[in-house]
Amino acid sequence: ADSGAGINVSNADDSNVIAHCTFVDNTASSRGGAIYMANAATPLVTDCVFTNNHADGDGGGIYLYFTNASPTIMNSVFIENTTDSDGGGMFIRDNCYPLVANCVFLNNAARRGAGIYNRGGDVDNRQQVINSTFVNNDATERGGGYYCDGWPGGRGEIINSIFWGNTAPDQGPQVRDESYVNVTYSIVQDGFPGDGNIDEDPLFVDVTA
Repeated sequence: ADSGAGINVSNADDSNVIAHCTFVDNTASSRGGAIYMANAATPLVTDCVFTNNHADGDGGGIYLYFTNASPTIMNSVFIENTTDSDGGGMFIRDNCYPLVANCVFLNNAARRGAGIYNRGGDVDNRQQVINSTFVNNDATERGGGYYCDGWPGGRGEIINSIFWGNTAPDQGPQVRDESYVNVTYSIVQDGFPGDGNIDEDPLFVDVTA
């Protein structure tokens, strides 16, 4: 498939629900290995598993694009999703500000933003990550866990989340902020500015996929 090898969603409101689904081994030649959402798509994605999906372009797991494509994504797991470009687990672009809650991003890989690459949001509507865990994601450049792009001005809010064991050789192995991301009450390896943030081993029992 070109974009959205598992599901391609456009203009779907919040009455649409994608629940209890498993997306495995999907490949997109462009964007969105498992799911591509655009044009005010705001469905609920809940209790899903995204494993080993790939996009030659951006968004190995999910790609969100254009004009308020801002779903709620919750209680889901992103494992070993990859892209030849940016956003191994998820890519967020252009006036999109999804809520990501109670999700796990593990062993995803990308050039930048191996867990999440955020180039969406605005001053009034920030992309939010709440109660989520980013572990062992690997970026070949920047932002192993989370990357907030400075062009055209990604904005993010991260609350009560964990960033540990993510890698990036250039800058920001856990969180790379090139625009504006507010991180609070989170565990961030090696620390990150923000109220209530700590650099303490979360003592995971097992982080293998």
